[in-house]
Amino acid sequence: MLNKLSIGSGKKLLILFISIAAALIVSSCFNTNIESENAQNNGRVVGFVHGIITDGNTGTVVQNVEISWVHKGNVNRVKTDIDGYYTLSNLVSGSHLLTIKSEGHAIVTRTIVIPNLSEIGIIDIPTGEDFHHSMIQNYTLFQQKSSFTGSVYARITEDELRPASNVVVTATLPTGFIPAVYFATTNNDGKYAFTDMPSYNGDIIFRIEGSYMVGNLTYSTNSTRNSNPIYDQNVEINRFIMTLDEVDVFVISNNMSSYLPGRSIEFTFNRDIQASSFSVDVYADYYYEYVPIRNVTWLASNRVRITPDENLESETRYTFFMSGIGNVRNEVNNFSISLSLWTPYFE
Repeated sequence: MLNKLSIGSGKKLLILFISIAAALIVSSCFNTNIESENAQNNGRVVGFVHGIITDGNTGTVVQNVEISWVHKGNVNRVKTDIDGYYTLSNLVSGSHLLTIKSEGHAIVTRTIVIPNLSEIGIIDIPTGEDFHHSMIQNYTLFQQKSSFTGSVYARITEDELRPASNVVVTATLPTGFIPAVYFATTNNDGKYAFTDMPSYNGDIIFRIEGSYMVGNLTYSTNSTRNSNPIYDQNVEINRFIMTLDEVDVFVISNNMSSYLPGRSIEFTFNRDIQASSFSVDVYADYYYEYVPIRNVTWLASNRVRITPDENLESETRYTFFMSGIGNVRNEVNNFSISLSLWTPYFE
């Protein structure tokens, strides 16, 4: 009886031993996989960027230039030495926006990109190593020693121009300059000026857009001028000329459907019209024949009577081309409209 109990207990101990050993083997394999993954994730690329900053106007190196960038909310700064040389170290993988400042020069921004492991060829290879990536980046700064002047006019008539005051002119530089857009406003003589502009080798785009009051009329333009800055000199920009605005003027009623020979046609506009500016031409559409007008009479500031010099024909389409100056939001502006109408049947 004792021998049977001893044999049973021995079998149980053997099974327990085998189970523990198997568990240890599985645990060891699992830990090996974790360590392998961690080793792969611990590897990184460490960026090192260096170069020289020069003055684009004189060709000399620039010392004491501040280069700054932000990483995880912290601002990092370095400065160039007496030889214009700078170094940036311990940069992590990814994009970094550099801001480059120097007294007397335009501020510029530049982007550098430090590659990651896969971008330098370390793909699916477990590693805990640091890979050092070095880049040379030389930059050029431009002195703020250029200026521009110009003028803005409103075209009153074909032969008359009037200076336009309080007009905003913008000057736009390429992306990378801070600021990238400068502003100037015309004086009472229609003159504007930009000073302390970067003397860089390229175009600056000058623009006027929108509407402005000149006298009691509204003028507008959406035009640009391109010009290159000249170091330590002023450049005169070709003048801007604004034209009278066109506005939404239309006919809200007419009596064409009840026209009879010998009668006039009356139009009512949605706006008041300056009678002295109004003109009208009428054409018969079938053969585009001009219809002479005997007289134009204003019945109200927005209602006009047009009397043809000859009777209109029955069931014929006529087109009225009308233009002039209309009053909109207490501003008067150009308008030009055309309206095609049919005469009724009559004998």
